[in-house]
Amino acid sequence: MTATLTELSQEHGFSVERLARILWMIVCEPGDAMAGSLIADQGAVAALDLVLGGTCEDVYVVVLRERVLPRLESAEFRQVLATIIEDGHTVLIPSDDGWSDNSLAFNQLRAGTIGSVEIFLASKGTMPISGLPGKPTTQGKNERSHQTLIRYLDSDQPVTLEQLRVRIQRFREHYNNRRQHQALNQATPRAAWDSLEHTPATEPIPLSVLEAKASEYRQARKRRHSELHRASLTISKTGQVMPDDTARPQTADQSLVEVTRANRQVYFQGYHVSLPTTFADRRVYRTITETAFLLTDPVTAEIVFSFPLPMVALNVRGRYVASYSIQGVGVTHPTKPRERENAEYRTQFAKLQSDLPAVLDESGR
Repeated sequence: MTATLTELSQEHGFSVERLARILWMIVCEPGDAMAGSLIADQGAVAALDLVLGGTCEDVYVVVLRERVLPRLESAEFRQVLATIIEDGHTVLIPSDDGWSDNSLAFNQLRAGTIGSVEIFLASKGTMPISGLPGKPTTQGKNERSHQTLIRYLDSDQPVTLEQLRVRIQRFREHYNNRRQHQALNQATPRAAWDSLEHTPATEPIPLSVLEAKASEYRQARKRRHSELHRASLTISKTGQVMPDDTARPQTADQSLVEVTRANRQVYFQGYHVSLPTTFADRRVYRTITETAFLLTDPVTAEIVFSFPLPMVALNVRGRYVASYSIQGVGVTHPTKPRERENAEYRTQFAKLQSDLPAVLDESGR
């Protein structure tokens, strides 16, 4: 497939990476988590090779292959591709300056590499960080600002990139230097900024620090992929599961879990354990050891949810357990309501531990 991409890219003046991104753009819906995860892990070209090569039997690749191949063979796909190539449309990809995704274009450390933005910030004494993966609400102020900009552009839509640049410059000038803000006591952002004291610049951060940080993320990603195996099943026509002596057994206490907004929970020993709202529409790596239940972010390898075993909880209704009522529960980036609820149950646990320590052995079990 790579050879075919190379030939097409040379024929039409695209790079192989840009052409692969165009193909993914046509055959996938916006926000396709499965395709996005594969592209993030392998790159657009290698991901396309895996899906179209037909040799990789990873369950996610197989599902993508079944979905993508019919679309690549359709007349609609050929028509859209021909229109993009023949009419000379500009297609932006993450490496382009005009790319607007707040992802690898700005911070590549989580992917295990170092980008120009990180190097520039480090030269000014600033360590770049990124928000919670898959959760734009952690950048609420930026997202709200983007919404205002989008509304402005929608009211006078640019036709060319040059018109877009002019409109964005005009918006930035008006928003920062002319428009008065109620939250700033009717001052402009520029006036508010100039009136504050600012932390003086620090010494540049050595490149070796960035390299160590990128290496840490890269090693975590490698460990995650080497430890995650998938069970292989052969089922007969009668529905009987046939033994597969050649299959690599899946570790019993590890799995990749997809948490949806409609079903925001994980399962443990028959119990439905609720998760915070920030876990909606996320994929997490679940690990159960003899002493702990852990959920890990598959991108950063950070433990985002945990509680000690055996599980002890005070708010249990049938098979449903409120996670904030579990003894010793830990959650990264908790919301304020979540912190209040957890604090109330910590107080209850402390009182039970003092008055009736034996009760904790049976609560919520």
